[in-house]
Amino acid sequence: MAVMRSALMTPIGKLRAVTIARIDGEWVDVPNDAVVDGPNRAGRTMVWPYYLNGALVGVRCFMPGSMG
Repeated sequence: MAVMRSALMTPIGKLRAVTIARIDGEWVDVPNDAVVDGPNRAGRTMVWPYYLNGALVGVRCFMPGSMG
């Protein structure tokens, strides 16, 4: 089951075309194929992490916020 969470993305969150997000207090690399290019109607950055046996495995989906 995917859980949607708000994520923190700083202006340095895009570094060398790599997206990172802070999840559970740790910076996690976001795969390029997980980044949604369409409009984000929520306005804030959203991330859908996935876990296996309680451990963070990766990011399933990531929507950058408006950053404005």
